[in-house]
Amino acid sequence: MTIKNTAYKTMMAVGLVLAAYSCANRAQGPTGGPKDVTPPKVVRSLPGNGALNYNKKLIQIDFDEQVSIEKANENVIVSPPQMKPPEVKSFGKRVTMVFNQDLMDSTTYTINFGNGIVDLNEKNPLKNYIFSFATGNEIDTLKVSGTLLNAEDLNPVSGIIVGVYRESDKSAFFEKPFLRIGKTDENGHFSIENMKPGTYKVYALGDLNQDYFFQAGEGAAILDSLVHPTFRIEEMKDTVWQDSTTIDSVRTYMGTRFLPDDLVLRYFKENKKRQYLAKSERKEPFVVNLFFNTQTTELPKIKPLNFDWEGKYLLQKNSTMDSLTYWITDSLVWKTDTLEMAVTYLKSDSLMKLVPTTDTLNLYSRKPRVNPKARASKTTVPKAEPFKLSTNIAGTFEIYNPVVIHFETPVADMDLSKVQLSQRVDTVLKPLTYKWRQLDSTKMSYA
Repeated sequence: MTIKNTAYKTMMAVGLVLAAYSCANRAQGPTGGPKDVTPPKVVRSLPGNGALNYNKKLIQIDFDEQVSIEKANENVIVSPPQMKPPEVKSFGKRVTMVFNQDLMDSTTYTINFGNGIVDLNEKNPLKNYIFSFATGNEIDTLKVSGTLLNAEDLNPVSGIIVGVYRESDKSAFFEKPFLRIGKTDENGHFSIENMKPGTYKVYALGDLNQDYFFQAGEGAAILDSLVHPTFRIEEMKDTVWQDSTTIDSVRTYMGTRFLPDDLVLRYFKENKKRQYLAKSERKEPFVVNLFFNTQTTELPKIKPLNFDWEGKYLLQKNSTMDSLTYWITDSLVWKTDTLEMAVTYLKSDSLMKLVPTTDTLNLYSRKPRVNPKARASKTTVPKAEPFKLSTNIAGTFEIYNPVVIHFETPVADMDLSKVQLSQRVDTVLKPLTYKWRQLDSTKMSYA
């Protein structure tokens, strides 16, 4: 074998090894480098952040990468609060906001995007990004901040509106929207930005219907003392990070501290529900059911419109009177296809006050479908349904316990002579004497 052939074979072997290694590593694919953890950065906006005398309804913010808006209704907070929520959209590297109501004169507007702006690929949020502008020639710069705690367990409460009124607005919390608002984050922290100098009352509100003032049934918190927004210049420290886990240095600088920044509100919620007629039904021709949303202290007044049932029904009600069953005892009544009635009851209004309300109900009798073949047959005899009942009698039973029998429907009449109760003594059944007692007003339960 020549040196030339040996070198050639060696080169071929090395080539095959490299080729095999290359094929084996193809499955891994490109590593792509370290994961992107940098949030998007603002490069320009229209108007500029902090602009004066801007009265257009369109806001545009451009970023250094493609972005999207996550849950705009939950994350984006506009102050003063908007009765008609603005439209917030993202397209490419731009976020736009269009106001749906006229801007007020000489007013500072604050848009807190919360964690709603994220980059398109890794979903890194631009946390608590705040954009502001003024429709007049001056922008308000004061703010107050603090924490909202649950009054029951002192845990932080997130996603709750916190707002302010002027000191002179004695009953504003119950009548009109907040002047300015913020929203608590996952740690219960809130800040109300761009306030004017003055004296304010601070409230928190679990705003169920997004009208920005309190209505009965909503959670709330009220700060006992008044607040006076102010500021001072003091030495501050800022941590410079080398990466997401390593601290580079801590720098010291003179900055502005807005006060008060340690407000604490305790949030509570009333256990109160709105009262209204939730459902009415007539599953059986002789049964009318009324269901109310919560317990009531008064029975509704029922006025029949196309029938007369005075003394011709039995009422079955639960202890809270929110579930009522009317058993119709007259066949001339329950054989009516549609029972029309006016039901007058106490219903909660917008202020959670109970006011008399009348609903007109049309209760239809649902007739079972008949098989066409069965309809054609003249020899078909209706199948009698057994009278269903339940009892507490078991294989072993304490002799001094009462025997309770419950029927599915009220009992019109019964022959007690055919009811026998016996006790087995050894192998002999000995009759027992008993007294039959009706337990309820509907003639359904006996003991």
